[in-house]
Amino acid sequence: MRLVSPSSQPQFSMVVDFYPVKHYDGSIYKGKFLKVLTFDGCTQSKKVVNQRDMEREVDERLALNYTVEGFNQDAQIVSICAC
Repeated sequence: MRLVSPSSQPQFSMVVDFYPVKHYDGSIYKGKFLKVLTFDGCTQSKKVVNQRDMEREVDERLALNYTVEGFNQDAQIVSICAC
């Protein structure tokens, strides 16, 4: 999912992307998503979040008038420690 902040100047928008994540062997992690925060075209942070946290953040950003501009289908390879 891609969320974009409201802005009169698109070059200064905040973009939050959520991607499904997968192991190196191609298996998909259930309930885990890679969150990528971008401002002015530059990546600010990357973090793996669970589904509950993603849903909560989506709700909060929609309440702040962010718009949904698409859905990210390509799973990203992420190494998650099972400690």
